[in-house]
Amino acid sequence: MTKLAVLRPEPECQNDVAMLAERGIPAIALPCLSERRIPVPEDSFQDASDGLILTSQRSLTMLHPDHYAALHHLPVLAVGARTAEVARQYGFSDIYAGSGSAHSLCEHLQQRCEVAGRRMSFDWLSGQDVQLDISNAAPDGCTVTRHICYAMESRTTVPASFIAQLEAGEISAVMSLSARTLTAFVQLLHTHNLWHHHRKISVLSISSAACDVPYDGKHNLQWQEMLIADKPDHASMMALAHNWYHSGEYC
Repeated sequence: MTKLAVLRPEPECQNDVAMLAERGIPAIALPCLSERRIPVPEDSFQDASDGLILTSQRSLTMLHPDHYAALHHLPVLAVGARTAEVARQYGFSDIYAGSGSAHSLCEHLQQRCEVAGRRMSFDWLSGQDVQLDISNAAPDGCTVTRHICYAMESRTTVPASFIAQLEAGEISAVMSLSARTLTAFVQLLHTHNLWHHHRKISVLSISSAACDVPYDGKHNLQWQEMLIADKPDHASMMALAHNWYHSGEYC
């Protein structure tokens, strides 16, 4: 049975594997990055703010519990439904759930500023590496203060079970939501002397940028196929996986 390898960090990795299974797509979890908490200074949230931006499910889990009292009164602007649900679990009540991309969240920020008719300020709980720096991309009339609360680090080994499935030709594609994640996967192939197998693997990517792996000066990537989601959001990524699997000779 052919499988799709999900490369996202946990808990998103297992969540996506479950969602793919619901769509009849066999998948395997291979999180290529792991999280490291970065302490946020105690006085980070003393200034008045119009809202809290969350672009990851893990952002709130990385904060020290003492920070929550200074944040619970704020409206939350979550990048997607799953991040919004985490905010509810942490006691927030005024929550906006975006469509799944930082770009659409920036558009929503602009709408909020236009409706308010004044300059607005927001606090953003962020990872160290992001595809879009919202603090720089914020629309006119909007100030976003970025608080980096975690970093993602590449894993150095893969389970023997994954190597066996890859060598048996059972892994036909990988799902990439960031260039950092796909780069970590490529590095793992090199580490385990599995590089040549990538030519039989398709890449399902949320955007063109998310499959842009830096050239190392030695190896040219020759994926079997590269497919890009119609929109850079999670729903479009799931639709891409569904179309790839059910339109091919995999099921």
